[in-house]
Amino acid sequence: MSNEEFIVIDTEKNTAPTKVTYNPLPVFTEGHPFLKEPTREVGDAEIKTPEFQQAIGQLKATMRTYNAVGLSANQCGLNLNMFVLGTDVFQMACINPSILESEGELVKKREGCVSFPALFLTVPRYERIRVNYQNENGESIDTWLDGVTAQCFQHELDHLAGLCYTDRVGPLAVKMAKQRQVKLIRKIKRSMK
Repeated sequence: MSNEEFIVIDTEKNTAPTKVTYNPLPVFTEGHPFLKEPTREVGDAEIKTPEFQQAIGQLKATMRTYNAVGLSANQCGLNLNMFVLGTDVFQMACINPSILESEGELVKKREGCVSFPALFLTVPRYERIRVNYQNENGESIDTWLDGVTAQCFQHELDHLAGLCYTDRVGPLAVKMAKQRQVKLIRKIKRSMK
């Protein structure tokens, strides 16, 4: 797989591209025991280390490689209380994240996960949440999120607690989704021949 370019944002000097590249990490899939293990909190001093910054870069590269909108550290075998969210253009790291409060009812929306290829479930999530996390510079961020960003934040936060989206729905819903998953994978394989 190819390396990805990482852009360092310096608020005083605008955006400065660097030639730092990161290789994507392998992603654990359904059944791997690490997906069920809660992650450890990251200390303030650890965030600024080159090793931790490299882990952030590798998670972002992996997320882009899989065309995902979120990826938790433990999906890639890293025991760190951190995930990344974003798109091709913008990614952010959420370190030691938490939900402080929510607004409104739980809304059921369709979700997928790179650890469960081609498995789509309708999962209840809050539409609007107030969150706290540290960014990749270690700064504390307290903000409201809504829509897809809130949904993704909740999905990835579950991963850090050792929960998967399959734990948020009933066994019958998972069974039916797995039947659809098998059909979809067969269809994809046929189209690739």
